[in-house]
Amino acid sequence: MKKATLYNLAQYGVGNITNHTLSPANAYKVVKFRKELVAALEALAKDEEALRKDAGIEDPQAFDKELNGLRESKSNPKRLEEMEGILKRFIELRAELLNEEVTLDCKALPYEEWHKLQVENSEKEMNGKKVDLLPAYVEDALEGVLWVAPEE
Repeated sequence: MKKATLYNLAQYGVGNITNHTLSPANAYKVVKFRKELVAALEALAKDEEALRKDAGIEDPQAFDKELNGLRESKSNPKRLEEMEGILKRFIELRAELLNEEVTLDCKALPYEEWHKLQVENSEKEMNGKKVDLLPAYVEDALEGVLWVAPEE
């Protein structure tokens, strides 16, 4: 899967899935998957931090503050152009990084167990709302990673 997919999985709350309805062996596969997902996200965050520095952004908050100030005031066009170039470089580097493939070291569930997992996680309470942690996008992204199609 692409590294960008890791962020999407995190946004859907996949790291919060529970596995109470699965057999112990399959429940453990979900535990291992969650650990792998968290580790991959942490590694991606470190890679992005290194890219920021490579692009010339030491302090992201200070960089954003200065850039926004320059955009508003237009008082120093040369510095604004320089900062925009740094930002563009970071965006390009980040796009390359997010397009890279990543493999999670986990074993896939049979589809029957995946379906149980989906049902269990279809109406989870998050931030005062009921959400489906394993909707169609997540199912598609995790095919062959966390689950495999049934044999026909």
